[in-house]
Amino acid sequence: MMARAPSSQVSARQLTFLLLVLTFPMELLALGWTLIHTAGKDATWAVIFAALLAAVAWWVALLALRRDATHGLVAGLKLRSPLFGTVLGVLLPLAIAVPVALHVAMFIQVLHTFTLPNTPTVVLALLLATVVLYLVRGGLESVARVVSLAVPVGLGILLVLVGLAVPFMDVRWIMPFTPGDVGVISVAAWAAFSYLSEVVMVSVLGSYVRLPFARVTSASLLALGLNALTLLVAVALPLLMFGPRHSAQLVMPTLTAVSDIHYGFLLQRLDTPFTVLWIALTALKLAVWIVLASQIMEDGLRLPPTMWPGLAMVVVSLAVSLGGFHSVPDVARAISAYWTNLAAPLVILAIASALLVRSRTAPA
Repeated sequence: MMARAPSSQVSARQLTFLLLVLTFPMELLALGWTLIHTAGKDATWAVIFAALLAAVAWWVALLALRRDATHGLVAGLKLRSPLFGTVLGVLLPLAIAVPVALHVAMFIQVLHTFTLPNTPTVVLALLLATVVLYLVRGGLESVARVVSLAVPVGLGILLVLVGLAVPFMDVRWIMPFTPGDVGVISVAAWAAFSYLSEVVMVSVLGSYVRLPFARVTSASLLALGLNALTLLVAVALPLLMFGPRHSAQLVMPTLTAVSDIHYGFLLQRLDTPFTVLWIALTALKLAVWIVLASQIMEDGLRLPPTMWPGLAMVVVSLAVSLGGFHSVPDVARAISAYWTNLAAPLVILAIASALLVRSRTAPA
């Protein structure tokens, strides 16, 4: 049984890292390819504009949380509008299930292609499922403790890698955008916004940790800022090292950029610690998503606390990832299509509809 963690045990610092790990892993690999492939040299501008839009979504999510911080987004809505609370209790887990399946697929294909080519994909999938389910079993508090240790280490590794990459950069590749590039930037910014707007999960996550509203606000704003900065680094690193044309031809431009950093015989194969970091963060991200999806379903459908929703999500994700994808480019294209066409509308629909129903049904 997966018990809900006592709210007092999740600190503001842990909340920041929980929100950060929701987006951190994919920023390091696939999303950078999507933005560079779409906007080329202007991908960095797309990230900046997306961060501004995500800040608006973050503000709306905080309004939702503030209106009913006692019960939380889904449980509070269930009290005011049982039908819509049920719909939201199904819609949000479905919105979570898609990126969970894509992350599992990316995990399997990246390891199988770049690191463990002789290992069957089924074995990789089962190893990931075992780790994730072990983390999920302890609930949100247990996951938060691990995340609060792993994410700072990840940020430190990323900072060191950026510092080591400086001699290989050419600032001439970052050029100002022109009016003719606005349309391309808008498409890329929408994809980046869909990704960064996952910070709206603070409206759900914040209701479980029960921190003072001011601390939830500052913790989630810090997470949004760190996510935007990480995505900016993931995009700018290959652009500055290879240029927009070459970067757009790479399936994993950020990983390729890291692997290209070398200092003679003393420092080589830096892609290895980068990949290990990505593996750990991906497992933690999946654990956080599954814990949240399970608790949302418990609130929306009034289910008893149980591991079955999370277990079902893992099983379905494994089946989809093993049967629907056969290479890293396949997964990268699916991720690009999802973040460009589907992710943001689902999030915006859920949050905006919740606000609308609450404002109409709130007692005078």
